[in-house]
Amino acid sequence: LHLCDRRQRQMCIRDSDIGDSKPSEYTEEYYNDLYSGNGILFLVNNDTGNDCFYRKGFPSKFITDSDIEMLFAEISPMIVTGDYYSAIENVLETAELKLPEYLTDSTNTLEKKDISDINEKIKDAAGDNSMNLFLTGNTGDSTTEDYARELFSKYYDKDSNSAMLVVNINDGSSYICASGNLKSVSYTHLRAHETPEHL
Repeated sequence: LHLCDRRQRQMCIRDSDIGDSKPSEYTEEYYNDLYSGNGILFLVNNDTGNDCFYRKGFPSKFITDSDIEMLFAEISPMIVTGDYYSAIENVLETAELKLPEYLTDSTNTLEKKDISDINEKIKDAAGDNSMNLFLTGNTGDSTTEDYARELFSKYYDKDSNSAMLVVNINDGSSYICASGNLKSVSYTHLRAHETPEHL
């Protein structure tokens, strides 16, 4: 059973055989085999019964150890009764609520307070629309424009009222993708809501 949430690379797995690995090692290795960046992975471990919640990158700033303990207390009865779907859905929903909605810092360079402050500014500017600032330091072999277009198509429906500004902090390049009534969103408008010391 694999359930994924696209925006923050949130994934849950249920496995009956983790071999000789410790659950924490297995979960970290599983995540790193699939992804190189920020995200979470939740393991429902039917092999030894020791479930594991793995965080990598900026989700670690927003999902604390005590959050995970409270989450495990909430979902344990679901797992014990075999209601894995409800438990996994609960994990994904909780993680989504904890993580910033409007800012993705895949570079892991901003502090939690800075992310929260910028997230609030974008939230105020977005109104009923979907907007996201995505900071990256690595676009692979793609240009920033191609990378932005690919991200945008993964995260947003082409008919939604959405905009995403992708900023490559390594070379200073950026690109805006937009759809719906935000197709005419201006770079100047988005820049007016950024915090100069951060971008």
